[in-house]
Amino acid sequence: MPSGLEVATATRTGMGFFALFRVFLLIAVFGTIFINFGVIAFGQHNMAGGLKYLGDNFLSTTQKLQDESIKIINRGTAIPEGNTKLQNFWTFFKNIWEWFSALFIIYVWLWILSSIFLFFPIADKSKTFTAWCMALIVFMLLQMVIAKSFAQPLEAFRDFGRAIYSLFLPITDKAVNVTKQINNYTNITNMT
Repeated sequence: MPSGLEVATATRTGMGFFALFRVFLLIAVFGTIFINFGVIAFGQHNMAGGLKYLGDNFLSTTQKLQDESIKIINRGTAIPEGNTKLQNFWTFFKNIWEWFSALFIIYVWLWILSSIFLFFPIADKSKTFTAWCMALIVFMLLQMVIAKSFAQPLEAFRDFGRAIYSLFLPITDKAVNVTKQINNYTNITNMT
């Protein structure tokens, strides 16, 4: 029977659940981006449209996040209305996927930049928090240069926060209606 030390060492050397989940997300997000790149490039019969799509996804991530958030803010809700339920679900799923892929690409940017800061010979491996903070600063500066605007990345995250509110608004409305129905029911039963 293995000792506790052997089990702990074997667990650390293998890939854990979260590491496998990150690899799965990496493949899913980048796979869909590269599939869309191929569809756009072959559909237009040149690489320029596909390369612009890749640049928008990898370089202008805060702009992409802001664009998707503004669509939801202008619509007033994350769940569209007026089409068939399948079309509403598909639009909702696409919005959530665009948000998630933009946030995941931002995470990958931060991870790469923090790994670069930790790779320097004078860097201390115990300064992971400092490396992530420096990566965040460099990422925001890069996004400001790419967007040619000082405030664009900050506005993107502000709009994302406002759109998150729109995501939960229909849920809270339904919860309020259920609470009112429960209160009405209890008032009726108390009266009899």
